[in-house]
Amino acid sequence: MRNALATVVLLSLLGTACLQSATTGFTNVGGTTTGTAPLPPGAPCASNGVCGSGICGPDGTGNCCVLTCSSEPVCGATACNDAGACLYPSAETACGMTCTNATLASASCNGSGSCQPAGTGTACPDNLACNGDGGCYASCSTLRDCVAGFNCEDGNCVPQVQAGENCADNFDCLSGICGADGVGHCCATACASTTAPCGATDCDGTGACVYPAAGGPCGSVLLSCAAGVQTNPTLCDGLGACTSSPPTTDCAPLICGANACLKGCTTVADCVAGDFCDPVSSSCCSGLVDGGEISVDVQAGSDTTSCCGYGGASPCQTLTHVMQLITLAQAPNVTINATIGDAGGDWQLNAEPALIVLGWGVELKAPGVFFTGFDISTTGAPNDGLNNVSIVGTATSPIGIGTALGGGQWAPSPSAISIESGNTLYIANAIVDGNDYTGTNAIGVAGGATLVLGQDRSAAITGTVYVGGYVFDGIRPGWDGIVCGTANGLGCTVRDAPLVGSSSVIIQEQSNRDIDAEDYSSIVLTSAPVIGQAPTSLGFGTCPDKQDGSVAGVLLNGLASVTLDNATVQCITGYGFELLASSNGSPRLTLSHATIQNTNAGVYASAGTAAVSSSSIWYNFVGVDQDTDGTNVGTIDLSGGDGGRNTVICSSDNEMDYHGSYLNLVAGISVLNDSSATLNASNLFWDTSGPDLFMCDSQAETCACEIAACTEADGADGMDAVYTSSGTITTTGNQLSNAKCLSP
Repeated sequence: MRNALATVVLLSLLGTACLQSATTGFTNVGGTTTGTAPLPPGAPCASNGVCGSGICGPDGTGNCCVLTCSSEPVCGATACNDAGACLYPSAETACGMTCTNATLASASCNGSGSCQPAGTGTACPDNLACNGDGGCYASCSTLRDCVAGFNCEDGNCVPQVQAGENCADNFDCLSGICGADGVGHCCATACASTTAPCGATDCDGTGACVYPAAGGPCGSVLLSCAAGVQTNPTLCDGLGACTSSPPTTDCAPLICGANACLKGCTTVADCVAGDFCDPVSSSCCSGLVDGGEISVDVQAGSDTTSCCGYGGASPCQTLTHVMQLITLAQAPNVTINATIGDAGGDWQLNAEPALIVLGWGVELKAPGVFFTGFDISTTGAPNDGLNNVSIVGTATSPIGIGTALGGGQWAPSPSAISIESGNTLYIANAIVDGNDYTGTNAIGVAGGATLVLGQDRSAAITGTVYVGGYVFDGIRPGWDGIVCGTANGLGCTVRDAPLVGSSSVIIQEQSNRDIDAEDYSSIVLTSAPVIGQAPTSLGFGTCPDKQDGSVAGVLLNGLASVTLDNATVQCITGYGFELLASSNGSPRLTLSHATIQNTNAGVYASAGTAAVSSSSIWYNFVGVDQDTDGTNVGTIDLSGGDGGRNTVICSSDNEMDYHGSYLNLVAGISVLNDSSATLNASNLFWDTSGPDLFMCDSQAETCACEIAACTEADGADGMDAVYTSSGTITTTGNQLSNAKCLSP
């Protein structure tokens, strides 16, 4: 009471107007304090306001409570005791049913104001969930009326499906995501985007999002192309997004098409200026230039490789494709390096035509590689000044044409090498052969064409050209070695490189002729050319096999001109040289420092002129024969002029091959004149000092010595000079040869 009174006095002194509250128990009205002190816990009370806790029993009567009591139905507090504690029904008091986590169970009070399950209970039926009122739903109307993993369909709870399975709405899926828009297949996770045109359209059988393929159009930037630059469109990236600000594309080496860069070329017009189109690979190529190099390998190469053979690309496969690229590039003077698996061998026949066309000033380098044949031809326009080709091997690995490495022959008709009019072939370190079975020549030089033997065009590479019979035993002979043709009043030109210590050309094993020079031809060979096989030794009958020149070693027909220096003509079945007239005129032969041996007749002229100097004509059946064709008369000049004295000796029928006009001739004769003109045989070295000169019948059986005395018997082998018609032979200024003829 003292405390209460002190408080009243203090408030009065302060002049404070206080309102009665549940905690003070006092009220100040108009400056007058009234009321009693609040009741402590457990004190009887009639209202909440009189209790210090503000709680009078569970329902505002009874005893003052310390705290608010649970009011849960059945199990809630019934009163507070005299200490202010809440009094609850006992734990055995039944309180109905409970539903927790879809499990329904009977319940009883826990003595602390709560109703709790009294046992384990049973699951709600049909996968239904608790209804919140202590029971289970009887049926479902939404997904939430079912337990987890189930969806409500037609009032029933049905299982939700796994990722990748079919679904009709999001509730069908365990993930809660059905396709891109609630239908399709269940997705494993939400897709990055479902917005068209790049967003996901569905999910696949694994639940992964399915996006439109990358490259589909989207956004506002459209594909366009101008001035060789392609503006790329905005495109789907295949992951749900639309690219932004796509980079431009330089079309080079191609150009713009209608609205984009061309994907490939068909003509040079599809490529940027200066490039050309490789039609096999549809690729634009650049860098094949004047004087460049290109490689080709019939075994390891491929013509389908873009811009093959140069610029780092692998080799082409065929020379035909290489020439196509060179023509398209308009690239002159290109060096072609040809190999077979980086080595030599026989070029595959099915990879090329029989005659491979070469032109554009190319130089073909193919050591140890053997080809069927070549056609040297202008292959493209403009091609002025580029109508030349070089074909070379090396001294130890020559290139082969018309013959196989193994000894077989492929030479296509009419020639293993055909040089077209207006074109020039330079050739060195090579083997060329024809085929007498098919009448195929080794080298055919058309009228107006040129052949240069023993060097390439630059003369940096030099070496012998072998026409037939190089290293192959048993090879079939060729027909004609070099045929120098004529056309439209033009003849061919053949010349050789100025070699030192080696021959520019060696021609052997040609059945018909080694060289055929037709009208208007011009042949000048000065670097020790060799025609025919070498005899095993000096003398009669020493040829291993007379396979050469059944007609002649060298034929000069019509207005042909042949000049040979340091030449050797040997082991010829027919004439060493045969000079014939044509309707256009007669030929001209010039020989210096030549050796003619082991022939049926060294030089035979029924028309034209033959001038011989510083030469040896020996071990033949007939050394020289000046004759007539009935209209024309040949002229053979053995005087040497200013070129030097000739030697014409050692003639015997041991070298007779019963050929042509010599069928009935029975004796070997060094100089024979069957014409009505004089044969100039002055200043010669002879077998006899006279020399012996005879007038004989056509068979040289009946003869008369035309000088004071003849050393040899008339009609016998070794007669120096014989004339059979009204012509004679000039034999002044002659000398006896130091050479002694070996016995037949």
